[in-house]
Amino acid sequence: MKEDECALTIATVGQSKSLFIQAIDEAENGEFQLAHVHFQQGEKLLDDMSYQQFMQFSQMKENYLYLHIQNHIAATEIMRLLASKFIKLYEEKKG
Repeated sequence: MKEDECALTIATVGQSKSLFIQAIDEAENGEFQLAHVHFQQGEKLLDDMSYQQFMQFSQMKENYLYLHIQNHIAATEIMRLLASKFIKLYEEKKG
């Protein structure tokens, strides 16, 4: 995987994480429909990363970008889980 492809992957994962954070903020403000839209957009970005890309990452173990990408993916997966839980909690609280 080339460095420009790595940078694009990092940017895509970062955008996904930002959408999850935005969804939490919107749910906190009672904007549940918008929160669900942004949550789904974040999931789509993350899920659209192909299996082939993940396999390419696994072949980069000697490369510092591999660790950077893996850290971003892990943080975004955690944010996905948290966003899902927060949206549900805010809906229950205000509903």
